[in-house]
Amino acid sequence: MSFSIEHQTTQISNIFIDEYMPKAHPPYVMVYLYAYSHISNGDTSLTNQSIAEVLDLLESDVIRSWKYWQKQGLITLSENGNVHFLPVQSKKEQTIAISKITQNTPPQYTQQEMLAIGKNSPTAKKLFALAEYHLARTLSYKDMNIVLSFHEWLGLSLEVIELLFTYCNEINKHHLSYIEKVAVGWAEEGITTPQRALEYIQLKQNGYKQIMKTFGQNGRMPAPAEEKYIKKWLTEYHFTMEMILIACEKTILQTGNASFHYANKILKDWHSNNIKTPEDVENSDKNFHATKQNNKQNKKELPPQQNRAIKQNRFVNYEQRQWDFKELERLERERLERLEKERSNKYDI
Repeated sequence: MSFSIEHQTTQISNIFIDEYMPKAHPPYVMVYLYAYSHISNGDTSLTNQSIAEVLDLLESDVIRSWKYWQKQGLITLSENGNVHFLPVQSKKEQTIAISKITQNTPPQYTQQEMLAIGKNSPTAKKLFALAEYHLARTLSYKDMNIVLSFHEWLGLSLEVIELLFTYCNEINKHHLSYIEKVAVGWAEEGITTPQRALEYIQLKQNGYKQIMKTFGQNGRMPAPAEEKYIKKWLTEYHFTMEMILIACEKTILQTGNASFHYANKILKDWHSNNIKTPEDVENSDKNFHATKQNNKQNKKELPPQQNRAIKQNRFVNYEQRQWDFKELERLERERLERLEKERSNKYDI
């Protein structure tokens, strides 16, 4: 495993501290800062195992950290596990840049201009050939404008556009107008690299199915309102699919229904309490049950008069008398002695 970084510096960006660090799981921050500081000083001997040993973490925690930072757009991971640090960019700036792109209208070229572009631009030639292959037809000039806009207007690379066409073909969506909507959606969500595109496709093809299967809803995909919840869990709360599935399982066990609203309550609570891993969930559940058991035990130890509520209704709604049984016994003895004395006097006569 090897690491590389674009800018040799030991300084940490204020953007990272203000925007990324507060929302990240503490071990993820530890891994990022530790590796960043060493790599910026020229250390290329780091491995996931060595990082885990120094920070007293599991190696799986280190790997999970890299996947998290990759989703945040701060690193890239190669297929062999190499880590490449990227410049830290403000999320607000990214959103504004994407908004400007999608709010503007795509460029429109005349037939003569398009012919010249197709003849002189190697990139345009590849794009048109790629589109014709996947659409299985010859492109019109209008089609060429749309396909070229994926690259020039939305800023998608050739690799991402190829994944776009492949994905749409796999879900049997062959109309260019539909493909254009997906392309705009990808640009708006920042899906501009092959890695992000593959993650999106994996989510749509497997992740959504896993969620619906956990909810007992095999055979259908999430409705638009349900899909908004899933995107929120992934992009706003930054939960892994594993954590989302655990929340779905708990929802079914506690409600018996496939409630996205209830699952959102669970995940929102986890996000607020910085519960990011299955181990965190297990520890939280243990603490909850321990507190509940302690409350029960404390209730049992209370005096009977504090532990038992007196039922009040229209038949039992009076102040109960306080009886002095010793005094009653004394009065009873006096009564018996008096009767005995009266009996003796009677016979004496």
